[in-house]
Amino acid sequence: MIPGIQPTKRHIHPDNSIIWVKLSSVSINAERPSQYRLQMIEDITLARLAAQKNQQLGNILEQSINEIYIINSKTLRFEHVNQGGLNNLGFSLDELKNMTLHDIKPECDWVFFNDLIDHLLNGVKDQAIFEATYQRKNGTRYLVESCLQIYRNDPCYLVAICLDFSERKAMERSSVDECNLLLSLIK
Repeated sequence: MIPGIQPTKRHIHPDNSIIWVKLSSVSINAERPSQYRLQMIEDITLARLAAQKNQQLGNILEQSINEIYIINSKTLRFEHVNQGGLNNLGFSLDELKNMTLHDIKPECDWVFFNDLIDHLLNGVKDQAIFEATYQRKNGTRYLVESCLQIYRNDPCYLVAICLDFSERKAMERSSVDECNLLLSLIK
């Protein structure tokens, strides 16, 4: 084994269970490094499974059609946006990282929204659910239902999970219009 390199290997037990190990080697005699070496094998199966689970969860969130925004709570700049958010807004991740919530929420009551964030930061609320209008890169707007939560870390992050429900709202308006038309015909 080459000094300084710690390869990982997969071993299959006779019962077909899999174990992951990390191999390492250090010299015991500094004067003659090649004479005596200590070989170590560390079972890293649980760490490897946890990393795979985290990767899988990250992939699920990244590929969700719901829009998921991770926002710096102090600057309101986007830290990350999943693929669903990127697709619907039409911006690249690099573009959004140079933007704030103000840039995509043109009709927002910022006094109300800042109070909402303060309630989350101060622990008054665990989450806030509200409707908002977002503006895409091409200038078109769409309605979202947003669930905003705080992730306490350093710095604190706001996590917004949004559902574009503009089509549903349009269908509701159409149904109301049809009902009103029918009522007017009956009278």
